[in-house]
Amino acid sequence: MISRIPIFAAAALLAPALKAADAEGDQLVVPARTILPGAINGVGSGIMVIPNGLSMPVLSPEVAERLSLSRSIFGVQARVGNAKLPGHTGVVRLKLGGVEQKRRVLWFTRPQRPSAAAVMGPGAVSQSVVTFTFAPSDATAHAFEFPLVRQNNRMGTLARVGSASLFIMWDLGRDRSLATAAAASALAASYAGVLVGKPRQEIIEFGLERPVQSVRLGDAFALGPLRMREFDARTTDYGSTTGIQNADGDANEIIVTAKGRKDRSLYTFTVGARDMQGCSRLEFDKRAAVIRLYCARAG
Repeated sequence: MISRIPIFAAAALLAPALKAADAEGDQLVVPARTILPGAINGVGSGIMVIPNGLSMPVLSPEVAERLSLSRSIFGVQARVGNAKLPGHTGVVRLKLGGVEQKRRVLWFTRPQRPSAAAVMGPGAVSQSVVTFTFAPSDATAHAFEFPLVRQNNRMGTLARVGSASLFIMWDLGRDRSLATAAAASALAASYAGVLVGKPRQEIIEFGLERPVQSVRLGDAFALGPLRMREFDARTTDYGSTTGIQNADGDANEIIVTAKGRKDRSLYTFTVGARDMQGCSRLEFDKRAAVIRLYCARAG
């Protein structure tokens, strides 16, 4: 059975061993948190496919140097909070799941994932359907469908929270769900959220740390079959969490916030593995423009 979710309703250690991806026709099946055997310019390479990866392959700088890749005249830049990483683009022959094609790739001064020669999202894969498996399959699992949306060169879906539209992604290698500051503030306002614990540093991407703090919701944020009550917020990235009340603060405290002339808020929420309990696979069907999440029905 399939449930359709309306469009507005809706870094852990990597396993070092290479595992083969199953490619049946136009589908690539990827075991979560594994590095797949592939090739770049005919050289055997470990490739990691992740649900929240870019729709353009990202090579490690070591691999780009070893292959002596020619750089495009166009420069690129990756940003993680206020950190900026200069990068380059080039063209390679990339083979994965038995399919080889010419692809434009990116590389930066840091690897996106230290154990992989290349990292890519579903949008960078040749096959039309990319299925991530992360738990034993269950014959009784129900398929929940979300509209597939492309945003900032990644694939995900959208969920309406108050007046904000949150871009939702999945990261099977991260335990706790993660929100940008703007998304955390929107969720806290709509679901009676408070900040808990102390701020801490956590690796976000490219090995770069950013400050995060936990947010606990009074009412669960529902996304299809998922119910999320606590997540980490990037306290100063792409918005601000200063408007969220602290759990040990005065309930009547008044917090005044001000925005600069240009609002750089980015409303992104990434679902972590802990909030995927009861689910077994996540499927990106690019041709149908649908994301399917297979989970046990509640109750």
